[in-house]
Amino acid sequence: MRFDLTNASYRVLQRAENLRLQPGISSIDAAKILLALFDEEESRAAHWLGEKELTAGDFRLSLFAEQETSPPSFGNIAAGGIVPDGNAASVQDATGQDAPLSVSPSLSAYSTSRFPHPSIRFYLDDVAVNAGRFTPELESTLETIACRFVRTERRKEAVTTAGGGVRSVANVIGRFTAATEHLLLAAVLDGGKTGQYLRESGFDAADLYHRIEELENRQAKRETADVQPEALSTALQEDGSDMKSADSLSVLRIIDAAANRGREAVRVLEDYARFVLNDADLTRQLKEFRHCFQETLNIFPLQNRLAARDTQADVGTNIETADEYERHTLDDIVSANFGRLQESLRSLEEFAKFLKTPSAKQFEQLRYRSYTLQRISGREMKEEQGVSPVVRTARVVPRTALYAILDCRPDEESFAALAKQLIDGGVNVIQLRDKTADDRTLLSRSAILKNIIGTSGVLFMMNDRADLAVLAQADGVHAGQSELPVAALRQIIGSGMLVGISTHNIGQARQAVADGADYIGAGPVFASATKEFSELAGLDFLREIAAEITLPVFAVGGITLSNVDEVSAAGITGIAVSSALIRSENPLETAAGFTAKLKNG
Repeated sequence: MRFDLTNASYRVLQRAENLRLQPGISSIDAAKILLALFDEEESRAAHWLGEKELTAGDFRLSLFAEQETSPPSFGNIAAGGIVPDGNAASVQDATGQDAPLSVSPSLSAYSTSRFPHPSIRFYLDDVAVNAGRFTPELESTLETIACRFVRTERRKEAVTTAGGGVRSVANVIGRFTAATEHLLLAAVLDGGKTGQYLRESGFDAADLYHRIEELENRQAKRETADVQPEALSTALQEDGSDMKSADSLSVLRIIDAAANRGREAVRVLEDYARFVLNDADLTRQLKEFRHCFQETLNIFPLQNRLAARDTQADVGTNIETADEYERHTLDDIVSANFGRLQESLRSLEEFAKFLKTPSAKQFEQLRYRSYTLQRISGREMKEEQGVSPVVRTARVVPRTALYAILDCRPDEESFAALAKQLIDGGVNVIQLRDKTADDRTLLSRSAILKNIIGTSGVLFMMNDRADLAVLAQADGVHAGQSELPVAALRQIIGSGMLVGISTHNIGQARQAVADGADYIGAGPVFASATKEFSELAGLDFLREIAAEITLPVFAVGGITLSNVDEVSAAGITGIAVSSALIRSENPLETAAGFTAKLKNG
């Protein structure tokens, strides 16, 4: 089952993902959901919390109370097809299949039996949303809620006769849409301190369920009153088009041809990402794109398109160009199929406008998404061929590398001495990072560092300051999640410099890839002596990165000679180190130790 999101619930999940409540806990749990709901002031859930006179401050004070209780069951809710005694009940989900209802005392069995995947997939306007990881308990609760609430969407979709003609327009039952009230219900059902707090504050799971159900029933009645079944041709005719006209049938023939071209192109690109690049993230994005494309095409039923299809009479089937059958490199295949995809989407967009269907806007958005996918694919292709990931610099970010983060040191002499020791010890990248130094000091140290690096091939990255990176003629700039995004950095540094981005979860890593970063920092992995973190991404994050992201990755945060093997075991061969180097009694020897471990790992 897949979830849609309202705009408000999407904002809530984004906000929850960024909350840091306890060290070592990176997943979204009920506590983060509730705190995020308080901030969504215009939402229904926030209004209902206000009715109970609850505030985020009050909840924070009670958050670390010791007592916990088991989650309540939906057991006695005799509505929506739910049978009393939740431990034995079942309800049909959106596919018509029975889904178990047991939510007490533990939700984990439900999650592993019917929904074995590690995270729920959310969508907003048919675009995949990376909302981070969820605790198993919250995930199971949301899945359970989804099986009880199915919203009805009305859209014009043809029902055909046995002979293939259009008979009427059916009401299509849509996917479950998670609104803020559903997230609030999930928090009330929580088995820990969050659920206990809400239940003690007057929220009852059964009452809240009925309240939400009544809202959705009223909405369904309004939709039923507004939309009546009718023939597809009549529906389109009301919008200013006539499917019976020769022009409209010709347009449907164009749409059929363009749809076939586009779908075929996406499949070629998906196979390339999967089998050539072995890129799990790009493969996932292309697969999701293909599904969104097909769903958008569903407004033009296949039976109607088949009726309009006339391949034998198509004058274009015998027209060929000289280079149509020439593909000298894999890059040629990728470029050709992205071209086919974008041309087909443009054609679909234009002729959908003639039929005055809402799909024209959707085809336009898919075309824009294809441009981003092409950029990602192009960079991965260059890397696969051993060329710089972006053909804008002669320098390549190495995958197995020691990345040193260096401050300005008390004076120029100690700075120069340390930089030289690091380079002699085998460091591949040096980032100049000092939040306390003024601009003149940073520029002065940059000049010293450039001179020491010389022709060694070591990369020089400036932390955060794109303007100083340009003035210092650095190889690139590294930015965090709260700094300028990649596109803005490019406006300052141009296309000839590298961009690195710090990431703390898989969603941010995917976004950095999509934005065009040349490498990513992943962490914090361990507690650091130089920087305090409210939450650690940990080794699990590194394993996620290693399984999916193909850009060069540098694990960062508390890495020492004693724990670097754990990083290598997680699948990451690049490490970024600060304290273990700059505070070492012998930086050269320590750097050499890291380098040896990376090579042997």
